[in-house]
Amino acid sequence: MNFEIKGLDSLMHKIEALGGCTTKAATTGLNKTLQDITTDAKENCPVDTSQLRDSIEPYGEAHKAKEQGGVVSGAAGTNVEHGPYVEFGTGPVGEATAVSGKYPETLAYTQKGWTYCSEKLGQFIHTRGQPAQPYLWPAYEAHAKELPDNIKKAADEEIRGLAK
Repeated sequence: MNFEIKGLDSLMHKIEALGGCTTKAATTGLNKTLQDITTDAKENCPVDTSQLRDSIEPYGEAHKAKEQGGVVSGAAGTNVEHGPYVEFGTGPVGEATAVSGKYPETLAYTQKGWTYCSEKLGQFIHTRGQPAQPYLWPAYEAHAKELPDNIKKAADEEIRGLAK
């Protein structure tokens, strides 16, 4: 997601004029936003074994936003294999939970049920999927809009620190 922050150029010029690092403010603001997304996603994540919830974290170098070539980037999410299945649901049941259309990408669901062997139950189970239980996308939607203000606050703090 790209943002335009009004007045940011002026703040960044002030930081440079005082001898500071402009990407520090952007990185600090993004790290704050990523942490807020992560906290919210963990609070809203359904818990069975807590593996999924415990795996949600900001990504990047040392789990922080990073700057490369003048671009500051970062991400929050999970590397647990079943994370997307919980977030988006599966099969016709997942598709019917009406989360489709809320995401920037098109979601594709199998339209048939399937059978699998449950080791836990020791029998074959036929399923038509599971409903979506969104935890990450709602956290992103709730906090991504805070990024410009978080960067502005970090830039103001950087200027105050340099002006001392």
